[in-house]
Amino acid sequence: MIRSALLSVHLLSIIAWIGVGFFELYLGRRFLASRGSPIEAPLIRIVYTADLVVAAATVLAFVTGIAMTLYEGQGFFSLLWLGTKQAIMIIVVIVVIAISPTAMKLNAAVSALPAGPGPATDEIRGFYRRLEPWHGLMRVLAVCAVLLAVWRPLSL
Repeated sequence: MIRSALLSVHLLSIIAWIGVGFFELYLGRRFLASRGSPIEAPLIRIVYTADLVVAAATVLAFVTGIAMTLYEGQGFFSLLWLGTKQAIMIIVVIVVIAISPTAMKLNAAVSALPAGPGPATDEIRGFYRRLEPWHGLMRVLAVCAVLLAVWRPLSL
């Protein structure tokens, strides 16, 4: 029962991480295309909220992955496919830690925007542009981890 609960939470976390991540990508593109328009501020608020969901889902996926590894006694880096997934998550965690200062600055700048519709600031656009390549990298890594989990080589 513990394994099933951990696996369920892990899978739901991965679904949220990838699903909300691609939703954030779509809205982020809309945000960048709406420069100076009244919809720009509401879009970046939604994008940043989605980013918080992605961050929480990423942490939950990481924690439940570790818990499942320990519970099942598989060890870390013991199987090639599992070790590769674990290495991917370590890279993701390093990226999250590295981009956190910029993400916090973006949060402060978004929080300082007046309520309602309106344009965003150049500072917000700059923070978003600096973070987007890293978000893209994490999306690619998440998809790679899922592919490894679904089509894991039986002999590795």
